[in-house]
Amino acid sequence: MGHGPIVPLDQLEKQAILLAVDACGGNRTQAARLLGISVRTMRNKLREYGVAPGGSDAGSDDGDVAADEGVAV
Repeated sequence: MGHGPIVPLDQLEKQAILLAVDACGGNRTQAARLLGISVRTMRNKLREYGVAPGGSDAGSDDGDVAADEGVAV
């Protein structure tokens, strides 16, 4: 069909997550919301990919967003 190579779903998922985190300036909570996944899932996926914890919401894994994070609700 000429559409190019098929990329495995796990690779597409990793790429989407990493791009979202980058687009959100490292804010994992905001990136999780952008992708429609929980912060806990985001944390687990980043750990699976070997990405060190960090960013403006380091340590947040309960899905709650602190008021000082500046994330619009």
